[in-house]
Amino acid sequence: MFLVAAGYYYMNKADPDCGTSFSWVTKAMGPQLGWIAGWVIVVADGIGPPLVIAVFFFLLGVLLMFVQWRKAPAGFLEGEVELPPVPISGGEG
Repeated sequence: MFLVAAGYYYMNKADPDCGTSFSWVTKAMGPQLGWIAGWVIVVADGIGPPLVIAVFFFLLGVLLMFVQWRKAPAGFLEGEVELPPVPISGGEG
């Protein structure tokens, strides 16, 4: 992180336009790559945080399923144990 900060410092010292990667990539490598660099930043900032949250909750769900699986009675996963029927209260009686 320190090296990135140093790079921003020296690039702003050479060209103080307060731009980000897209402006420097445009000047160094051309407008097409600068345009791509700008959109990569927009997409990464827009999709990155929600994606991290989604992956976290997915892995949390997998962990909770694993914990519940570990509490299952012996033979349950092999189909040897039958679950008792669940009484359903309906319109009868």
